[in-house]
Amino acid sequence: MPNKQHLTQSLNKKGYSTRVQNHDLLLRDGDVNECRTSIKNDIDAFFVNALLSYGSAISSLRKNNYSWAYIQSYYCIFYLAKLLLAEQDIYLYYVDTTPYKIKISYGESFCKQKGNSHSIILSLLKKQFENNNIICSQIEGINNIDWLNQKREEINYRLSPMPDPNPPAPLFRYNNDIRKWLASYESEILYSFSEKHCFIAYTTFLIRKVAEKYRISNKKNSYLSDEVLQHLQKNIADEKGPLPIWNCLRDINI
Repeated sequence: MPNKQHLTQSLNKKGYSTRVQNHDLLLRDGDVNECRTSIKNDIDAFFVNALLSYGSAISSLRKNNYSWAYIQSYYCIFYLAKLLLAEQDIYLYYVDTTPYKIKISYGESFCKQKGNSHSIILSLLKKQFENNNIICSQIEGINNIDWLNQKREEINYRLSPMPDPNPPAPLFRYNNDIRKWLASYESEILYSFSEKHCFIAYTTFLIRKVAEKYRISNKKNSYLSDEVLQHLQKNIADEKGPLPIWNCLRDINI
């Protein structure tokens, strides 16, 4: 199946797949501006993917499906990681099955990477934002990105059976308080690095930060169609209606 990411398509059209295979690793200066336009489209797509994953996690939580909520939240983190890197013009480009990191800037070259896309993206995130306390800190003495990933692997592969309808230790049982907690997560970063709350707190805080960037720059997300927004509104909700974070999302579509 062809890769639908915009920057990948642009690079492929310009013949970079063949060039990289032939060890011509330099990004040509004349291609930088077009690549930056393409990566902006990918940023919009990554944000929609993150929101859809987040909405699924919230919906699962409200049904006490804690294990899947965590896994869905992890995917939200993965897409947000891709988005945050793309905002820094950093992108993972695949030539066949081989990954290369490229920074969309003058004089940059494609750099071969090892690992699967998830491990590479999370490693790049840690490296790029190691001094940013909003993105990277610690949970139980472990880098929060590593902690979240290790917890996902434990739930996904090692818990047998999954503990639902009870939360996996040490995750917090939300019951019917999800509205109160999400409101707290939007404004208080410390929850993002708490082992009990981080799996929803971290994504909630980051989603709000990204949404604020859209509003401050008066930028719209072309992929947030009315249909997608209606779908998200149904998922990011409780019995009282849309949850607090919805207010920062509803106005960033075309």
